[in-house]
Amino acid sequence: ALDPEMIVPGTEGFTRAYVAHLLRAGEMLGASIASLHNLGFILSLVDGARKAIFSGSFDKYRADFVHDYYYS
Repeated sequence: ALDPEMIVPGTEGFTRAYVAHLLRAGEMLGASIASLHNLGFILSLVDGARKAIFSGSFDKYRADFVHDYYYS
């Protein structure tokens, strides 16, 4: 799976290695899968931020995201 923690419709069953191969080979499918995955990531990020804002915990959400994204 591209990212086992994130389920994005249309990207299930594709490994990172296969998508990397498609991108290196110039196959449009690779770009499509990468775009869907990136959109899923952004939507998940914004959804989490929205929920954190409403619950008053955005600072913690941001700190956790930065830590997980850059240091994990």
